Amino acid sequence: MRSSIFFTVLWLILGMAPTKGSRDNGPLNIASQAAHWLLSREVDQDSKSACWPSRENLSIEEKCDLYYGNAGVLVFLRELYRATGEKEYADAMQRDIAFLDQNLGEVKL
Repeated sequence: MRSSIFFTVLWLILGMAPTKGSRDNGPLNIASQAAHWLLSREVDQDSKSACWPSRENLSIEEKCDLYYGNAGVLVFLRELYRATGEKEYADAMQRDIAFLDQNLGEVKL
């Protein structure tokens, strides 16, 4: 009985380990894929700032919004940068910060 339990546990552990060439669908990989998609939709405002609008014809308030504007993108990129250390995310954060810095003064509270 013990040997069958041991081999069952061993089979489960080895079955969960990623194999060479396998696709890792862990949360960090999924977040990185989402960031890749997000960054591919970047709209350059000028050479140093950019935004990622969720849809066309957004007001400046919506472009700066936390939930579907640049402020939310900034939070996502910051956390992903902290988890991965990828310079691409830090560079995108700088462009996002520049956009928010240029436009937050126009947001009506």
